[in-house]
Amino acid sequence: MAGAALLYILLLTAITNFEAARPGGTRSLPVLTALVPVALLVLMLNSLLNGESIGPGGDASLRMLTAVAGLVSALATIGLIWSDRPWPWVARAVRLASHFEQVSFNPRSSVHRLAAVVLICAIVALSWQALSASAIEELTFVDAVGAAPQLLASLLLHAVLASLGVGWLTRRDWAAVKQRLGLRWPRRTDWLAGLAAAISLHLIVALALAFWQSVTEPSAFESQVRGARMLLENLSSPLLLGALLAMSVGVGEEILFRGALQPIFGLAISSLLFVAMHLQYSFTPAALILLVVSLGFGLLRTRYSTTAAIIAHAAYNAIPFALSGMAAFR
Repeated sequence: MAGAALLYILLLTAITNFEAARPGGTRSLPVLTALVPVALLVLMLNSLLNGESIGPGGDASLRMLTAVAGLVSALATIGLIWSDRPWPWVARAVRLASHFEQVSFNPRSSVHRLAAVVLICAIVALSWQALSASAIEELTFVDAVGAAPQLLASLLLHAVLASLGVGWLTRRDWAAVKQRLGLRWPRRTDWLAGLAAAISLHLIVALALAFWQSVTEPSAFESQVRGARMLLENLSSPLLLGALLAMSVGVGEEILFRGALQPIFGLAISSLLFVAMHLQYSFTPAALILLVVSLGFGLLRTRYSTTAAIIAHAAYNAIPFALSGMAAFR
């Protein structure tokens, strides 16, 4: 489902950029874009009409509230697509969220409008999915043979989406695309800043996890971190698979989130989307920890380059697998 949604967004991005590069344009884009919030609308209506899908327990009211918020967001997003009036307000919200940054969001740009629509729907839908999760699902791959195609396909989709989004093949040549995405051949400062950030963030996360564990019941803590541990256990053997995961995720996600989206929406909004994309199981304090990590990667993009953020992300992901591999050889 996620892969199909990403492919559809990639198609919309290509159409938008081709239309933006030619005078006039067509009426096809608003109709195609409207399907994104319509899908979200159907998802939320299903939750409201089928009480059993919301789930039992004390979280039912919170999930119901999130479903209502999703309905409102979907309807508001459809209104954004068909009307010009709300877009100056969207631009003000983006500038307010990125008060200390220079962002390039243009409310008159069809490319930026599409990005905003997809961003709103993604944050709402992924948050709702996390709240509605009743159990942790098993991973769909447990070995290198099964994982490698998925990881490489994800990297390719993220990179192509980011490149098309900034105008590759339409408004910019490849050299201009690399400059816009903040990509360059790694310099010494990129290596030093990226590796230092990865180690620092790993230590911060370790301290945060220790504090989280100290104030949480053991059974609750184990339940909340089960997803991350299951991922590490399934992908740390062989160690090559862990390296592939670290590199593919680090490259693909940083090109999209930090390279393409951050200059338009700013550090805070792009980081919120980054966190929403990683709420695979449920809302826990891990979301706040992940937000700190994302902000760290974003600061590297601002201060150095997307290349430095890629190095930091890949190294940050690789540290647990490296530690697990060293422990296995003791």
